[in-house]
Amino acid sequence: RPFNLTGDPSKVKLNLSAVIDDGAVFHLNGHELYSLGMEGPASYGSFNTRLVDNAAFEGPFDVPTTWLQSGDNVLAVVGGELGSQAVRRLR
Repeated sequence: RPFNLTGDPSKVKLNLSAVIDDGAVFHLNGHELYSLGMEGPASYGSFNTRLVDNAAFEGPFDVPTTWLQSGDNVLAVVGGELGSQAVRRLR
């Protein structure tokens, strides 16, 4: 999901919240930002490390601002299901 930051990235605090079943790896501008219930770094062969029967709101989790930049940014998520190598992108 693209977004635009008009301020100074060094003055920003980032956190994320999610509803994930079973796991996901979050990326900011192509860099791994946070892993939730997944082996990292995420790849086709990655597996989830937990089983979630009924996904619920999790977080907020503080995440680094290292890759945040003034102007255009992209937040992406790669997710998968326990026991499956079918890693898929989530929207």
